[in-house]
Amino acid sequence: MNATPLAELAPGLNDDIRARCPDVDKLVPAVRLTYEMKANWKVVVDNYLECLHCQTAHPALVESINMETYRHVVHGIYTSQIGKTRSGSEAFTYDNEAPNTDFAAYWLWPNVTLNVLPGDGNYGVFYMFPVDADTTIQHFEFYFRDGTPTAEQEQLIDYYKNVLKPEDLSIVESVQRGLKSRGYRNGQGPLLVTADKTSAIGEHGVQHFQQMVLDALA
Repeated sequence: MNATPLAELAPGLNDDIRARCPDVDKLVPAVRLTYEMKANWKVVVDNYLECLHCQTAHPALVESINMETYRHVVHGIYTSQIGKTRSGSEAFTYDNEAPNTDFAAYWLWPNVTLNVLPGDGNYGVFYMFPVDADTTIQHFEFYFRDGTPTAEQEQLIDYYKNVLKPEDLSIVESVQRGLKSRGYRNGQGPLLVTADKTSAIGEHGVQHFQQMVLDALA
């Protein structure tokens, strides 16, 4: 095998994750959630790669993150979305002395996301597997220091399971229905790419991903 090491393909990713979760390789799997989504896998990734919809679709998440600090940066085959958080919300509760108080979400081409969540040793790996053109299976895997989640970690899981995931599921399945409508024309609908390509409200991450898809197909 002459595959290029991931550390070379995605320079800086490992260092960035370990800066927030130094012992990530010592965490153990605790909980796995699985969803069938009636949407193309690329629609699911598009949704992950922009927070323009967050203000209206994810009120608890926006309450938890200081959006003025939220930045979305493209790094070649991965992107990072990072913002400072507030403890005590519906989404995140943690000790203020916890080693990580940021929300840090990394998308890795083509269908994996790595998430360092606020607290001590809270890590999530989410996968999007295409089943067919209209269906995606998504796995949420949570890793903690112990296989039995703490009360704060249970709250985190419940938020993803009962709040965030249903919110996103509604969005991506609605988009997929729109793609099938008679009024849709392929290629219509410009992306919002701001001059500041780190802005929380820009769709530069979506643009980058869609270009990578086109390049791969070519």
